[in-house]
Amino acid sequence: MFILFFVSSQLKAQENNIGSDSSSIKQQILEFNSDYWKAYNACDVEKILSMESEDIEFYHDRGGLTIGQSESKKVWENFCKKKEWKLEAILMDDIKVYELKDSGNLYAAIIIGELSFHAIRLSDGEKFPAGFSSYTTVLNYENGEWRMSRALSYNHRDSR
Repeated sequence: MFILFFVSSQLKAQENNIGSDSSSIKQQILEFNSDYWKAYNACDVEKILSMESEDIEFYHDRGGLTIGQSESKKVWENFCKKKEWKLEAILMDDIKVYELKDSGNLYAAIIIGELSFHAIRLSDGEKFPAGFSSYTTVLNYENGEWRMSRALSYNHRDSR
């Protein structure tokens, strides 16, 4: 019975191209996380939207709740249209990844991390410390790719 369960779990992981090895899965999740924050820093709205699920829910302790990709697009376009300043997120070192499984099959993952921010004055590129925040992200494995389905951005604080 155990062998059947183990083989079934391995086949399910291979079928989804997720990988069955936790270190491989963690690497995929960390790469997703890194790519997301690179897109954030570049204000690459199309890339960000491609990483979100259609039913994205984004909870922000200062900006409120955004539900659905069409609303998310409006928020990102507004955020990225600033002409004088740009916000840069820097990932802090301690990023935690947790796998979520159902009957041994991986279906989602949680990322928990901390960010530090710089405000960049676009006229001369000068950077200024702009604070810190915490984030928690839920990724679902959809159609062979990881997609952000829930995001929480909280504990925003000054850099003092």
